[in-house]
Amino acid sequence: MRKTEQRMADIESKLARLKERGRKDRTREMILLGAVVFAEARRAAGFRLWLVSKLESAMKPADEAALRALIARIQSEAVQS
Repeated sequence: MRKTEQRMADIESKLARLKERGRKDRTREMILLGAVVFAEARRAAGFRLWLVSKLESAMKPADEAALRALIARIQSEAVQS
């Protein structure tokens, strides 16, 4: 019986590691995507305006302070051409 329980525990442990790896991979993807979007927002005025409008339309009360700070940063860090 112990052998079966140990195998189950090993499988559960492996599943937990795989789930954690998946979460880390998704987080990394979002960070990379955010970096690309932010760089493009700094470079292209049209994209910056579109992004700000999308952020404002998606704003929830709980996220308002963070999004307002992000919008201000996007607008202030625009590359001057």
